[in-house]
Amino acid sequence: MELLRGRTVDGPAAGDSGRLEMRRGHLRAALQLVVQGDGRMTRAEIARRSGLTSATVSSLLTELIRDGYVQDGQQAVSTGGKRATTLKLDRDRHGILVVTLRPLIVRGAILNLAGEVVSERSDRLESGATPEDVARFVEEFVGDTERNVLCVGLRVPGTTIHGRVVESVQLAWYDEPVAEVVTGAVGVPCVIINDADAEALSESISSREAAENSLFIHLGEGIGAAIIRDGEVMIGPSGRAGEIGHVRVVYEGSRNVCRCGLTGCLESTSSLTAMLGPAFRDESSFEEVHLLAEAAGAQERLADGAKALARAIRLICAAFDVGEVVLGGSAPALGARFISDVADDLEMYPAKGARLAIVRFAQSSSPFNGVAQYALSQLLGVRWSNPPAQPDGALR
Repeated sequence: MELLRGRTVDGPAAGDSGRLEMRRGHLRAALQLVVQGDGRMTRAEIARRSGLTSATVSSLLTELIRDGYVQDGQQAVSTGGKRATTLKLDRDRHGILVVTLRPLIVRGAILNLAGEVVSERSDRLESGATPEDVARFVEEFVGDTERNVLCVGLRVPGTTIHGRVVESVQLAWYDEPVAEVVTGAVGVPCVIINDADAEALSESISSREAAENSLFIHLGEGIGAAIIRDGEVMIGPSGRAGEIGHVRVVYEGSRNVCRCGLTGCLESTSSLTAMLGPAFRDESSFEEVHLLAEAAGAQERLADGAKALARAIRLICAAFDVGEVVLGGSAPALGARFISDVADDLEMYPAKGARLAIVRFAQSSSPFNGVAQYALSQLLGVRWSNPPAQPDGALR
């Protein structure tokens, strides 16, 4: 039986389900404390912080060690009595397989429970990726690793909900049950997250801060946004939270025609395709994007794009009390002038009553750990970024 992931050999009797659910919650809380402790947490400290008895904590950790999630670490500093043993994540047994999708490229990596990449591979396709291509890639990757793959996390451009890609213009996928296809191929759970949400979580992990609302905006061929609150991404009941690319923000003058058919959309002015021209692709390197941004005629389009982007940011920040705005995707290659233009426009036309948000470029370069964070949270109920502080004894 592995209760942590909600799996049992036999279904629990009706009278036992509440008890099992409580123990599962305790297992996840204990594992979260081990993650937070980063190799320094002891059994006594877990008991103190969780409010559980020493006997209960000992039982929980015995189960977590047996199932390959936790290991005994080094001895802690003595406090006068017998030196206690610290606990750390088991980095060798389990893994999370992350797959990132582009129309002609499938990239994958297996990360251990500490979020470290232990193996990578990629495939270039001759035609547009299909769910079956993804399932085949995952099946081959899982077959080549000795790790126990707990979950597959897919990162896709587009709108996703409940394991389905509702719409991805880049992949030409509409209402595709991709998670079901992948799970059918490898027999492990599969979760899906879009680019903006994955990048936002990755940034949350790298900053190790989740104290206030932050807005993440992905700039590429399209535009997506995500709001992070206390280390969790706001998804929305239909999976469409953050789909801001086709909100009209330009009303005056000659408006650009968007690929959606409307005019004045944020994407038609502030996507990197709109600002840098058709030579830009999501696969473009940092150096390629930087050269396009320095090309003749680009600066005027970048200035217009910054103004339209600031207009959208102003509304979101006022609605959600956002303290920090992070521009990701290929945005960091645009350089200091672009982000200065966005910040200057926000400061010049502030939303009265709302605080002025700090604007910066994304710093995380990992395409994988935000997806793995989401998968880990969905499967085990724990995360690497710091959760909200809880009072001692919160589980009592």
